[in-house]
Amino acid sequence: MRTAAMWARGITIATSWRMLRNLGAIAVVTGLMAGCASLSAPPPATTPQAECERNNGAWRAVLNFCEHGR
Repeated sequence: MRTAAMWARGITIATSWRMLRNLGAIAVVTGLMAGCASLSAPPPATTPQAECERNNGAWRAVLNFCEHGR
């Protein structure tokens, strides 16, 4: 049943259902995106060797030392 306000704006029952369907789809997509946001991977464990190699150094395993060739 259309109200007087809906009649004045030219909103039909089909338009109302389309708007409601679109609003539901937006709510579902937003919910999925919010749910997936908490599933991010933990940061990788960093070791002194990994830090050395990431900073363009040369890791010397025997000495347990990072050598930077500046």
